[in-house]
Amino acid sequence: MHIVPSVKVGDQVSVGDELGSLIRSGFFNFWTDLHIHVDVRGNGNLVRAKGSLPLHPLSSQDKALESSGDIFQGLEVLSVQEDYTLLKARNTSRLGRFWGVGCTVGETGGLLDGGIPHYSCGGVYLPTSTSVHVGEKVKLGGTIIGTVERLDGTMAFFRGEPLWISINDHKLRGLSLYLFLSDQQT
Repeated sequence: MHIVPSVKVGDQVSVGDELGSLIRSGFFNFWTDLHIHVDVRGNGNLVRAKGSLPLHPLSSQDKALESSGDIFQGLEVLSVQEDYTLLKARNTSRLGRFWGVGCTVGETGGLLDGGIPHYSCGGVYLPTSTSVHVGEKVKLGGTIIGTVERLDGTMAFFRGEPLWISINDHKLRGLSLYLFLSDQQT
């Protein structure tokens, strides 16, 4: 979880309760900020990285992606750190409760989650009424960034394509993309 816990086995916690202090673990890539992972598990199942109960964050009402335009238009630099630069996007997309960077799988719009191209994989949250298929191409703008390898509910998991990203001819390691619960536009 990348924390020094302040809770112990048997404690009851609620939304908003402090779980501990964030630490920088040896598993982090150098560009990764402090964060936690939360797995929901059955009682007595404490095996790391296996056995989590499935979460279905999208509801049956998440039927279409809402997009405000081309994600590459109107990017603003918010913060420059030693290991990364944080950009704010004027044009974001929304699917149900989630906001993020829109992409397409075949002809279907979804929200992109992953590191392009540095993790060589990612996921796309899709509308519940989606019918995409293994082998379909994932596109960000007009660029193919991956191929769907597996489907699970409203998620398409893809393998990344070899590509590179640059700004003003300066090659970047990649884009780290994730979802928000509000229109933070970053």
